[in-house]
Amino acid sequence: MRREWLPLITIILFAALAVGVTADDTESPSIELITPESDSTLYYGQIDFKFKPNDNSDVYRCKLYVDEDMVRSSSDITKDSENTFSQNLLEGTYKWSMWCEDSAGNNRTTSNRSITVSADTQPPNITLQNFIETEKKETIEFNYTVVDNGSGIEKCELIVDENVVQTSTSITENESQHFTYGLAEGDWAWSVKCTDNHANYKQSDSSQVSILLPPQIELVSPDDNQETVDDELIFKYIPKSTRKIERCDLWIGDELNQTSFDITKDKENSFELTHVPTQLIEWTIQCRDSEEVSVNASARTVIVTTTEILESAPPAVMLVHPIDITIVNKTKFSYKASSELLNITICELFIDDLWNETDAEVETGVQQDFSEISFELGNHSWYVLCIDDRDQSTFSENSSFIVTDKSPEPVKELQFDNETIEAEKTTMADILGQSGLRRAVKIVILLLIPLIIVILVLMKELQGGQAITGLYSKRE
Repeated sequence: MRREWLPLITIILFAALAVGVTADDTESPSIELITPESDSTLYYGQIDFKFKPNDNSDVYRCKLYVDEDMVRSSSDITKDSENTFSQNLLEGTYKWSMWCEDSAGNNRTTSNRSITVSADTQPPNITLQNFIETEKKETIEFNYTVVDNGSGIEKCELIVDENVVQTSTSITENESQHFTYGLAEGDWAWSVKCTDNHANYKQSDSSQVSILLPPQIELVSPDDNQETVDDELIFKYIPKSTRKIERCDLWIGDELNQTSFDITKDKENSFELTHVPTQLIEWTIQCRDSEEVSVNASARTVIVTTTEILESAPPAVMLVHPIDITIVNKTKFSYKASSELLNITICELFIDDLWNETDAEVETGVQQDFSEISFELGNHSWYVLCIDDRDQSTFSENSSFIVTDKSPEPVKELQFDNETIEAEKTTMADILGQSGLRRAVKIVILLLIPLIIVILVLMKELQGGQAITGLYSKRE
């Protein structure tokens, strides 16, 4: 086969494949019309036409026809899923259908559906859910439900004493809805007005609500966070109310301390505490009126401190370790802090004049340890800052230490086993325990030994002289 025929053959093969693919898809898309249903009645305005196309290949384009006129078209179609075209229609009777085409050029048009579009002339139905009642609070929740059988709800309004005070456009029909609004003390009439999307509106019947606000309490003294050395405290307050105040209570922390039933409205009243020890006191006043409506004033704190504590010295700080020593690589920093009358709230470690760590659980008079820390080789310094609960602070002395990369040689200790120690003890006992007689005998023996040696030498010499004299006698 000649090479010049190859391009032509390739083109023919691709053309054949394309014809084969096109020939495989000869069926038109299927189209399922969902809504509006045939012969249904809708309210004028925006109408949603929903449909679901499907095909062996992709659905390329769909069009909406109303009374044989194409009014909407889109190629952004998802097959086998619900798609929507929206169209505004006025009052009248209409026929609608859908046309779709797949990627192979096959298309289909559905049969027509008839719909009637009319005006919504019926207003919404409103039901109030809380009726005449008494509320012992300022902020009230007004509950209602609304249903519109036509065009849907556009907005609802809360009306108090014929004045619109709130509006909502986020409405869910046939479910409890509410407005939240604050009212002053007194009797109020309220209602809800709702409007649908065709401007039909309806206002509900009116309901009554009575607002009973709790008394008001003005705390006079002591001021919040006030510090005093007095052991007698007078808690002053002014209660206010439109009704009679039946009682007021002094609360210390979570406990009821005192109660007064002789209350003068709009005047200064007081509670008194005596022999109060040094402590931090959280206090408040609670008052209740004739309608059993009560209120608590905002809590305050007073700090009672004796003269001794006011004059107390700041904490003392002593460094424990390391102090003027050489360490290897890392060490743990230890200290002791003490205070006679006050608590020590925090102690902070500074190394080379830089903050390193905070100890917030300081036990007075007991050695405390910071974390073990590694260092670079060389000279370093450290100190500790401690603060008591009167914010008095003390810096310890500054101590230094040297960081090296090896430990100093340990000092060797002489080691003796038990047998050696016992033998030494016996020898010394023998020497030190000898009697005077034994020492005298030993001295005599030592003196006699050289004497005996001298005698033996003389005896040998005498024997030698006698032998020579005998020899001379025989010669003669």
